[in-house]
Amino acid sequence: MNQKHLLFIENYLIDGNGTQAYLKAYPNVTYETAYVNASKLLRKPKVKEAIEAGKKEFRDKMLITKEDLIKDLIDIKNAQKTDNAQAAIKAIEVISKMLGLNEPERIEHSGNQPITVIKTVEVKKEK
Repeated sequence: MNQKHLLFIENYLIDGNGTQAYLKAYPNVTYETAYVNASKLLRKPKVKEAIEAGKKEFRDKMLITKEDLIKDLIDIKNAQKTDNAQAAIKAIEVISKMLGLNEPERIEHSGNQPITVIKTVEVKKEK
C-alpha cells in the first residue's frame, strides 16, 4: 500500500464514505472518478484488512460491541414507540442496517446475461 491508500483508509475510518475519503486522498480527481475508484480500493484485500483492523481498534478502545449498540437501539425504539414515531422508525432502520436485514440476497450465476429474482412472501390471514 502507498501513502495515498493509507490516507484513504484513515479518512474512510472517520466517516465510512468511500467517495469522500478518496477525494481527500486524491483531491485532483472528479467526483465520478472518486466514486468508481473508491469502490475498487475497498475491494483490495490489503485495504479491506486495514479498514477492519482500524474498526476493531476503535471498537476495542471504546469498548463497544455490535450487541451493545443493538441493545441500545432496541431500548430507544421501545421507549419512543408512542412518544416519537420518527425516532422509533430511525432506530428500526439502523438496527436493520446493522443486522444486514436490508441487503439483497446474492445469487451466484455464470454467464453474461443478467437475471432478475423475484421473491414472494406468503401471508396467512388469521381467522
